[in-house]
Amino acid sequence: MGVTHFLLLGSLGLAITVQAQNCGQPVLHDTMFVKGDDILRPSFQDGAIVHLGCKEGYRSLGPTDITCTGGQWTPVRMTCEKKNCGSAGEVPNLEIDYPEGTEYGAQLKFECKPGYHAVGGSPNIFCREQGWDGRLPTCEETTCDQPPPGNNANFKPLSDEPYPYRAVITYTCLGGFVLNGSNTLTCSEDGKFHPEPPNCIKVECEEPDIKNAFQVSGARPPYGHKATVKYQCNPGFVLEGQDTLICEINSKWSTSFPTCKHRLHPTDGPKDPKNGGQGLSTGTKAVLGTLILMTLFVQYCLV
Repeated sequence: MGVTHFLLLGSLGLAITVQAQNCGQPVLHDTMFVKGDDILRPSFQDGAIVHLGCKEGYRSLGPTDITCTGGQWTPVRMTCEKKNCGSAGEVPNLEIDYPEGTEYGAQLKFECKPGYHAVGGSPNIFCREQGWDGRLPTCEETTCDQPPPGNNANFKPLSDEPYPYRAVITYTCLGGFVLNGSNTLTCSEDGKFHPEPPNCIKVECEEPDIKNAFQVSGARPPYGHKATVKYQCNPGFVLEGQDTLICEINSKWSTSFPTCKHRLHPTDGPKDPKNGGQGLSTGTKAVLGTLILMTLFVQYCLV
């Protein structure tokens, strides 16, 4: 019994010693991982070697292996450095910006210089494992095709070639027409002329019809755009409203027509319609006089 008991205890101690020399899964930085099938093993025997790698977006620097020794892993000497894509290159007349830097996951921004527009390329470019994952566009000079004709208008300069960026053309109306809108258009960044071409319209205001008035100054018919007329009432009439009218671009006068009303003189008394509106008749005056005297008599008696 004594020998057997001793052997069992020795075997148990040996087993405990062997078990104590095993290693569990290594504890690594979150940018690292165990390569191969070793990532699935719960434990490793003494002397076992595992190989480490860096996660996507990082590159490894230094030794990539560690060893299980006496139940402990040797120190990790590998470091994981974030992938840096560096410069995406240069394209003539293309401005490139790196607002998020040039490391893995960053997105660059690009824009053609004024007077140029992007052709081709990728809409979004990111720094990935293999570098910048998109293609930069080329920048072509912006031009405008022949501008649209104006309504009853001509423009200058004329050209058989496309117009360069920021070229300016000027419209003029045909005879008898008035410009309504901007007379200049500019070749813009979208390759089109802006603003819209103007309209040249015929402007003619009706002849004013103002009773008991006459024109004292201004234009004569036909009344075109900005034609100005000034009116005055005939003798014995008073003007109400504006005496000056201006023909607007909508072929309407700037204000409503004034009116001339008959002037009432201070010496004029009440008008009697039975007497032709020329004043009170003799009979009417006598009746009014009698009424006035009777009123005065009644007032005297009451006193």
